[in-house]
Amino acid sequence: MRVGFIPYDDDIANPASRLRGFEVVRGLRALGVDAQVVTPQAAGGCDAIVLAKYALRSAPACLRLMTELQARGAKVIFDFADDLERVLRQTLAGLRALPIRERWSARLELRRQARALFRMLAQAHHVTVSAGPLRGIAERRGAPCTVVADAIAPEFFFAQKRHATHNPTAIVWTGYVHNVTYIELVEEALERLARRRDIEVRFITSRRRLHPYRGTKDNRQIVSSYRFPARFVEWRMDNCWSELFAGDIGIAPVPPGIIKSANKAATYMAMGLPVVASRSDDYVRAVEQPGAGYVCATSREWEHALDELVSAPEARARMGAAGRAAATEMFSMEAVARQWRNLIERVLDSS
Repeated sequence: MRVGFIPYDDDIANPASRLRGFEVVRGLRALGVDAQVVTPQAAGGCDAIVLAKYALRSAPACLRLMTELQARGAKVIFDFADDLERVLRQTLAGLRALPIRERWSARLELRRQARALFRMLAQAHHVTVSAGPLRGIAERRGAPCTVVADAIAPEFFFAQKRHATHNPTAIVWTGYVHNVTYIELVEEALERLARRRDIEVRFITSRRRLHPYRGTKDNRQIVSSYRFPARFVEWRMDNCWSELFAGDIGIAPVPPGIIKSANKAATYMAMGLPVVASRSDDYVRAVEQPGAGYVCATSREWEHALDELVSAPEARARMGAAGRAAATEMFSMEAVARQWRNLIERVLDSS
């Protein structure tokens, strides 16, 4: 079988493209599958196509592409990302802030994009999602759906983390530029913790934001405004591994109602870092059940969990080792590639 992946974009430095495209292709090729990253124009001749375009505005064009590929006889798997669900919901909520004269045209355009997205969910031969709650959304549109985890890049498994007592204890967060706002959920907990523990929170993300937050569009200034020790580190392909690995604890706060995969926690776990994350089904399965850290619902729970890990290197080592083992089993390139291979074989064998 010949399998083509059409990723988010052609840039391997983009995390979405890398984890749901380039890395998976490399894993499939190691398993003997004829897989490659392809452009829409070069997708002809593939038996199966994994379509992973995550910009809502491109949904109508993606629907046309899906229809064309299916007309040529290819089985199309649509990778339905949490980004699409979140952007759709946020855009709908943002319509209320538009002037009335602009609201109607914006609503019509959003309706056109949403209709195309839902058509893709219904028309695809199969749908994949990285977060459990997305499965119900996809299945309501009539498509068979499978949860397939994000692959963690192999370099994150490269070295074994050795936890030791040192000051300050480094709490790390990494993520997309617009998600720095999620730190508001744990800001008070970090402020209280910093009054009695020597900590530093390191933000590994991009500089510029698309929309103002705290009166600025620059994450360097946002980080400097926190009332706890914080440091900004610009995310780059050549430094993200070393900066995260230098941390002691990884955090993954997510607002209620936001659908996110366990990718952030899995990245920390691959490096042997204990994780403190918001309570959700995906984080419970990835973090709490294997004993890789804590999941928290309140500010006090966050403070208590972080306090325990800051004060106990042995607990960090124990949870970090458990997390690394779980990440190898669930999120390594080999494990995720096997999931994709089995799924693609089932789709091709189906009538």
